[in-house]
Amino acid sequence: MASGDSHTRIVRQLRSGQITIPNRGTIMALAARERLPTLVNIVDDRPWPGAVLRYGPNLSSSPRRAAAQVDRILKGAKPADMPIEQPDKYDFVVDLAVASDVDGDGLVDVVVVVSEALTSSPTTALVLLRGAPSSKMLAAPVTIQTLTGGKSFTRVAAAGDVNGDGYADVLVNEEDSIADTGEVRVRYGGPTGLALGPIVSTFQTPFASRAVELGDLDGDGIGDIAIGSHASIDIVLGSGAGPGSPTSLAACANAILSRTPGDLDGDGIPDLAALSSCGFGVFYGGAKTWSILSKPTGFPSLGSSFAIAGDVDGDGYDDLVSSLGSLAGMLSYGSPTGASDANRVVFSAPHASQGIVAVAGDLDRDGYMDLLLGETENAFNWLYTFVGTPNGPSQETIVSPLDNGAWAEHTIIR
Repeated sequence: MASGDSHTRIVRQLRSGQITIPNRGTIMALAARERLPTLVNIVDDRPWPGAVLRYGPNLSSSPRRAAAQVDRILKGAKPADMPIEQPDKYDFVVDLAVASDVDGDGLVDVVVVVSEALTSSPTTALVLLRGAPSSKMLAAPVTIQTLTGGKSFTRVAAAGDVNGDGYADVLVNEEDSIADTGEVRVRYGGPTGLALGPIVSTFQTPFASRAVELGDLDGDGIGDIAIGSHASIDIVLGSGAGPGSPTSLAACANAILSRTPGDLDGDGIPDLAALSSCGFGVFYGGAKTWSILSKPTGFPSLGSSFAIAGDVDGDGYDDLVSSLGSLAGMLSYGSPTGASDANRVVFSAPHASQGIVAVAGDLDRDGYMDLLLGETENAFNWLYTFVGTPNGPSQETIVSPLDNGAWAEHTIIR
């Protein structure tokens, strides 16, 4: 075979996923070890460890389009006369990694879920990549546990130190697709890695409980946990004996919680943002109260994507960033009275449809937290960075997809 034909065959295999999908666990682990951010073009419920960005057609909409095509055929249309349809709905996802020092060596470790679904016996594994004191950021991956037979790991989140032993702990979702049940379990950090801890929540699928680190809510020096379940938002207080039993914070169903807490009112006690049946708002840990925020006029939604962003404007209070459904994000400034509708700013981008926001950290190291805003428009996608300033977020760069998934960066000169 000529070298040109061989090259063409390999390119086709790469584009079709024949090489990348079966070996995605290895590819993602190597990418994490080499500190390479990755982009994948499949957006589904499977874990893609190390995939910083995911962009691709919405898979749940494909069966509905197929049903529409079948309906046309049953009504007399000839399949040969029907045009081939391309996806018209695309999703954009910014994935967050769980990174903390679980073994107490002073180096950041990363915990990921590796899924191998395209085998005769689909499996998922909980994998630890330890920090390494060398030129590499992470050591070789270590498998903590593997699940199969309909059971799988589906989510991992930081927990803080919930038993006061000085090691960071993590929260892991396990689901049983046969029984349609699931649980959230603590994994205790320690010198040897991650030890099995107690179950802090159980649930019936399809709605899975989501547990997140809350910080030290009760001032005992030990980390606490917040849980969004199908019926309520719960708090689990940590102790020297480990986490206690959940207590209901609010009867707000199907809650999605901010992955990390913050201090929006500057009282030194952690606050938490949540989107639930009660609306989009903030739980203030010191006052033990909820404050519901309203969406600005002219925008379709508020809070479909959100995060406590840290201090974007440098005033000493953490701020809350949220998407507005299209075109824009909203930054609600923290203050002595917390976030409110009266103290916020909308930041926008020129492309439309689904806005997804995330916290990028202090990218330019100027002391202000910076933001990401992802936008989709038909088959095209843009990722914007907004740098924090005393006057609010300011657009700095665009990262845009070109040529079916290739990405290019453009600098905006202000």
